[in-house]
Amino acid sequence: MLYRHVELWNARDKAAWLDAWQRFVPGEPMFEDPVGTPVRRGWDALAAVWDTAQPSGVSITIEKLIVCGNEAVALMANEVVIDGAPFVADSIEVYVFNQDGSCLSRTYMDPAP
Repeated sequence: MLYRHVELWNARDKAAWLDAWQRFVPGEPMFEDPVGTPVRRGWDALAAVWDTAQPSGVSITIEKLIVCGNEAVALMANEVVIDGAPFVADSIEVYVFNQDGSCLSRTYMDPAP
């Protein structure tokens, strides 16, 4: 699912991106992005993430993915152009897929220089 998430994010296909998440996570999505901020919950909140982040033109790449049972950890490269210069911010994303169909994701971001 995480590779599909990246593929659809980078294709800028919001409807397919949300559909893929809803098929894989039939319960409630929850996310703490970045870690230390309040946990946001629900499909409207997930759609709002798209609406906030996509205009920046950020593209993501999975650098490393480790899956163990119902949990996954992804090292991500978040690439964007700022004032004409390319910038890459690393993040570590932790996903817990629960038996009730919900998913909690937590994103640890490398602060900007």
